[in-house]
Amino acid sequence: MTTTRSTSSLGLDRRALLGIGAGLGAMTAVGFRTGGLVMAMQDSLQEGMTGDALPGLEAWDGLMAELMAAFGLPGGQLAIAVGDRLVYNRGYGSASPDGAEKVMPDSRFRFASVAKPFTTVAILMLVEQGKLELGTKVFPLLDYTPPAGAVVDPRIYDITIEQLLTHSGGFNSSQTGFDPQFNPYISQTAIMLGEPTPVSPQSIILSMMGSPLAFDPGSATQYSNFGYNLLGRVIEHITGKTYGEAMAEMVFDPIGAPGMILGQTLLADRAPREVMYMPQIGQTIYNYPSVYEDGMFVPLAYGGYSMPVLDAHGGFIGSAEDAVKFALAVDGVRGGPLLSADMMTTMLTAKRPPAMGAEGEAPEETGLGWVTQLDDDLGGYNWFHTGALVDTCASLLSRFGNGVTLSWVFNSLPTAYLEFFDQAIGETYAVLNRTEFPTEGNLWG
Repeated sequence: MTTTRSTSSLGLDRRALLGIGAGLGAMTAVGFRTGGLVMAMQDSLQEGMTGDALPGLEAWDGLMAELMAAFGLPGGQLAIAVGDRLVYNRGYGSASPDGAEKVMPDSRFRFASVAKPFTTVAILMLVEQGKLELGTKVFPLLDYTPPAGAVVDPRIYDITIEQLLTHSGGFNSSQTGFDPQFNPYISQTAIMLGEPTPVSPQSIILSMMGSPLAFDPGSATQYSNFGYNLLGRVIEHITGKTYGEAMAEMVFDPIGAPGMILGQTLLADRAPREVMYMPQIGQTIYNYPSVYEDGMFVPLAYGGYSMPVLDAHGGFIGSAEDAVKFALAVDGVRGGPLLSADMMTTMLTAKRPPAMGAEGEAPEETGLGWVTQLDDDLGGYNWFHTGALVDTCASLLSRFGNGVTLSWVFNSLPTAYLEFFDQAIGETYAVLNRTEFPTEGNLWG
């Protein structure tokens, strides 16, 4: 195994890695660092733990208990495969605020930006089918007519598929101060276009056609949810189906993961087996302006943003097991293969432009849609993505060079979210480093 590394020592841009939506910058840290709470949480989780694991993997139970106690997380889920064998698949804690519902191994969670690799693989499948090229220019392909009076930056017509996959399309939410995939831009777009709110993903694109780019396409990397909105519309344009229909037909149904579907916004529309999303244990439930026209203030997870608008960059719900099935099917370890060996090489090794504002010897970043790194100790590439939505979820999907595939997901996002991901990913690596996985046995039968 490789030595333990945190996100910082991996040389990754933390905000780019997380794929975090708007409105996180002002959040402050909380203190859940007490041994007594961790021990109490471990005892409680042991009683409420569901699912199965092969013998010798008890350290992973401890990891989940530690993270949930340390960061006040109500419920979580972890699935691990070694090669094509599922060796661990458990749920922990509560799927509802009153604790009446337990997290089960097949419970569904919002995965946030872990959806970006889903969209990426679908796009690359279309490239392999000869229906697209990585150099295809996106706006000429979509052929959208900008709103009347919009002053269009001509550079948008040069943005390519590959640039969107590498977050180098020219969009910079950090510079503009807003992410167009979230409020208040959703409501502003509704007013601009004279449409009811929440608007469609396409309407967001139309309204953004009047916004100047922050940099020349392909000249820098700056994480962009909006770029993946565009990729979702490309999938619709090429397939003639809705994004959700195309993803089910191309990706999730063929690999035996039909539980991975697009989620809905309101609690009343919660899918079967879907958990409920909460602020951290002991934290106040904050109210936010609704994306709907009723003028109501709502919990952020249930109306503070629109799940259909997030579709191609953060709209999926499913289980950790579903996510593991997807990662294994990409190159055909189990199911698939969704991509050929040549396309896998392209996906893992494609170079990204330097991060915007990077000075000096910035580490070179690689990967289309995934964060990828060559790991000589593990004998191959590590490829992974995280996801985060305030008051909703935190997630990780990772393939390691040693053949281990892992996904965890929680039904809340710690207030100290950067600290959480640094610690959670670092401790995940630490447990991975010291685990001797069983060489036989398979929970998939």
